[in-house]
Amino acid sequence: MRSRPSRGFTLLEVVFAVAVLTIGALMLTLALSSSERMTSLARERAIANNVIRAYIERQRNTYPFTNSGDMRYFIEQRPTPTGAQPSTTASVPQTDPSVPTFDLFTMYANGQVERAVLKNVVARVSMATFEDGYAFGAVYSTDTTIAPTTTGATSMSATDIAALGLPRDLNADGTITAGNSANGPPPGADIVYLQCKTASPVQIVCVPVKIELFWTSGSANAVNAGNRQNMTVYAIFSSSH
Repeated sequence: MRSRPSRGFTLLEVVFAVAVLTIGALMLTLALSSSERMTSLARERAIANNVIRAYIERQRNTYPFTNSGDMRYFIEQRPTPTGAQPSTTASVPQTDPSVPTFDLFTMYANGQVERAVLKNVVARVSMATFEDGYAFGAVYSTDTTIAPTTTGATSMSATDIAALGLPRDLNADGTITAGNSANGPPPGADIVYLQCKTASPVQIVCVPVKIELFWTSGSANAVNAGNRQNMTVYAIFSSSH
């Protein structure tokens, strides 16, 4: 009995098999690249979250000062009642206690990889001292080109107002004062803040705050290189926290 001769692969079958393998390899490469990108972003955001949380805890442990319920000095970011206030119109240094980058440099020593993960990091802290959400009050930024310290009427969006729980009675006087009211101070003047600086001051007991970090992604392994990332956290600072 004769055996049947072995049959080889046709050229079409070979081409088809190579195409399938090529497509499979390409899909695997894309999946690995996407996974690496997501892992990189997740790590960056985890570090950014840790930095912002450290900032919140530090500020809550600092203000209000002992034997005081007034959050005015938190708004002014004074180290002591007679200390100097950082500029709210020009950039503050990255190592200034008024911004979360202070905590980044405090938590991670120079040379640690975490310091390189948040590349070109910029911080901005915007304080809501208008009871009706008319605008932000004091704003501290480490780079006013990337994160302006705008405090005009359009500086607080509807999303900000909702997230910060405004309108809100910030000085516990029983009323919510309109920030753009024509009565009293000029339209747009920070009425609540001015009240705490008068001869008969009214304490500020609650300060809603928007905290932001901006950074360039892909600092550690060139994944996502050049993409600008950001994180925003809203927090409430009060004399009773």
